[in-house]
Amino acid sequence: MKKLFRMEELHKFFDSKYRCKIEADIYDGEGNCLRPDRLVIFEDKIALLDYKTGEKSEKHVDQMRTYQSLVRQIHNKEVNAYLLYTSTSELFKVPLAQ
Repeated sequence: MKKLFRMEELHKFFDSKYRCKIEADIYDGEGNCLRPDRLVIFEDKIALLDYKTGEKSEKHVDQMRTYQSLVRQIHNKEVNAYLLYTSTSELFKVPLAQ
């Protein structure tokens, strides 16, 4: 766990100068409530971060792309999505859907 806190690329997600929402409710067009683990609002873009304990999965990528699309519609800003696999201390940037 200490390794996670030393990861330089994670610092931006926890910098107090940026507004952050933890498990913020986001509703899709069908009324389903979705909750990304962390939403960070930077000056010019937004970053989404979700923590995962298991192995990499395409389901995780699809989930983040859904969050990304909804947040982009709400905020009309660039939205980057990341998955943090805590068991391997790997931060994975989710590529945009084709």
